[in-house]
Amino acid sequence: IEIGGFPGKLIIYFYKVKNCKVTILDYFISEKIIEKVERVNNVKKGTINCIKADFFKTNLNTQYDIVNSNGFIEHFENTREVIRKHIDLLKPNGRLLITLPNFQGLNGWIQKTFDKNNYDAHNINCMDISFLNSICMDLKLKNIEINYFGKPGLWIEKNVEINFITRKIINIVSLLMRYIPIKNNKLFSTYIFIKAIK
Repeated sequence: IEIGGFPGKLIIYFYKVKNCKVTILDYFISEKIIEKVERVNNVKKGTINCIKADFFKTNLNTQYDIVNSNGFIEHFENTREVIRKHIDLLKPNGRLLITLPNFQGLNGWIQKTFDKNNYDAHNINCMDISFLNSICMDLKLKNIEINYFGKPGLWIEKNVEINFITRKIINIVSLLMRYIPIKNNKLFSTYIFIKAIK
């Protein structure tokens, strides 16, 4: 199951590559868009099981082998509770997979400088490996692996009004950074991942 998984573009990977039965849970789901994702990926209609619900208010009676979310937990203040809710959906020995952006490095500075609204919509404090590790240990997870990943990159959403030259410079710097052999780290990596077993 993928939490906040609409429109299903990422969960389809688990179906096509890992041969999993797949489900998304989201408070907004459009059946037409789900059908389009299935069609574009050459899978039959109904492959993606959909649960339209508020993650924090629904109690599912099902547990899953894998619980995944991407760009979800950083939108909430109580990080521990959000992760715990993910774990509640896991079967014993099930796998937890979470990714979130890293705004504590260079890309975060870009967001804060040029797109403060986007920056403020995220819980920057949760984008800390030590903090996330302490939560996972406290929640008794096993085989915990948390680290930075993703090629160095900078981005500004298309709808943000900034000077054309500034946007071009950011894009060029971002492109050049991808060719520099930099190890995953807090300053340059664009994402953080959490992998663990219940």
